[in-house]
Amino acid sequence: MKNQLELVRYLNSIKKYNVLMFEMDNETFIWHFTHKDVVKEPMSVDKYFEKLKKYVIAMREEQQKIDPNTQLIIFAPAICTSWIDWGTYGDTNYYKFDSAIDWLIKKCVDFEQDKKKNPKGYKLIDVLSFHIYIQDLGSIGKIRRILFHKDCQRC
Repeated sequence: MKNQLELVRYLNSIKKYNVLMFEMDNETFIWHFTHKDVVKEPMSVDKYFEKLKKYVIAMREEQQKIDPNTQLIIFAPAICTSWIDWGTYGDTNYYKFDSAIDWLIKKCVDFEQDKKKNPKGYKLIDVLSFHIYIQDLGSIGKIRRILFHKDCQRC
């Protein structure tokens, strides 16, 4: 978490670049393959949510110290559209939701609305972030369903 705070501080306080948009992570579900030196186990949706929450709140609080009138814009989860279900590596318990992203959105909405856990009302994700590879064009229908889901309307 120290690196995220230092990045916000460096860019927006020291250098005065006023960087407001940050994308959180990239394809975290495969980090145990692509970053074996750092990540030893698959990243579950629940574990990702906890990390996202910790980092985004810390970054937003740091930005508030720098300029209380300026809000960061957070893009997440930055995953390829073919991996919307995320559960290929054993994380298939989405508590009756259609996909891992539906579950992630629900967890974010619940946290954002909980005044005890989130007294400052911080939003965790401002923009749902996906990328697509040409071989994954069939997954666009899943994104459309997610984007028009009732909990996503607040995004």
